[in-house]
Amino acid sequence: MGAVGVDLSNNKLLLKTKAGTFNNELNINFKDSHGNDAGGFKLDFSSPPKYGLTDCTSLNGRVTNQLKSSIPKPDETGYRVFRVEAYGSKGHGLKISCNGTTLLTFEPSKEVCNGWRWWENSWAKQKTKVDFGFDKVISYYATVPYGDKTKNYITSV
Repeated sequence: MGAVGVDLSNNKLLLKTKAGTFNNELNINFKDSHGNDAGGFKLDFSSPPKYGLTDCTSLNGRVTNQLKSSIPKPDETGYRVFRVEAYGSKGHGLKISCNGTTLLTFEPSKEVCNGWRWWENSWAKQKTKVDFGFDKVISYYATVPYGDKTKNYITSV
């Protein structure tokens, strides 16, 4: 599947997955309106769980950083629902939650992306699309306006 419209400045992204039960890595790449890279993240469900940020912690988002909190257990059907939102003063960062627990808040900066001088070329772009091309674990997704509290938005990938 190619990139699908998201626009994180107006919508949060919901991802439903059985990752961690049969496959250990969630992999999401964002694009701007022209299809250029706009950051991304990988989440490894191994113990302890680790993450990586594309063009920030490494070129391809290799998982090297340990999460400060554990990933919640799946629901009774084996699924977890991740919520991805824009984060930070300019909305270029990410807030990633799972089943209501915040796992990561990230605001790109020279200090956080130390050693990757091109981080701003990617992360400063507006995230208008998400590319599931490298991901093998997302079962369903949805985009939901930030103020909307409706629960049934999940769409098959």
